[in-house]
Amino acid sequence: MSTANRHEQYGYIRPYTVASGETATVGKTVIFGATDLEVKDPGAASDLVIGVVRGKTGTVYTAGQVCEVIHPFTVVVAMKVGTAGSTRGKKQVVVSDGITDAATLGGGSTAVSSVGICLQSGVAGDMVGVGLMLDSRVTT
Repeated sequence: MSTANRHEQYGYIRPYTVASGETATVGKTVIFGATDLEVKDPGAASDLVIGVVRGKTGTVYTAGQVCEVIHPFTVVVAMKVGTAGSTRGKKQVVVSDGITDAATLGGGSTAVSSVGICLQSGVAGDMVGVGLMLDSRVTT
């Protein structure tokens, strides 16, 4: 087996607790659990991935254990939540009064710019942490 290339110097890394009844596997992606501070292996929900678990190859963290996650962005900024609210783990789009959850991916031809991934849930007027990751997604 070869050694994987790595460069994590400017990555945004933070600890999370593994959600109740769940696991988080080193070298695999994770999604948020039930709170802003919990993660779990994603199963089929790969569109909601927030990062990759770091650590010793072969390690599987179990419920209640703390693991380190490296996010796919280097900057986290505070952004104002718009009328429809924002949900942790969801990609965010700009609306007239702030940001909100991006629509579910569709098979259409309308490209919508996403500003990043929400790291906290919030209601209209709240300021929440968003990992900047500018991209586009087709929604309709």
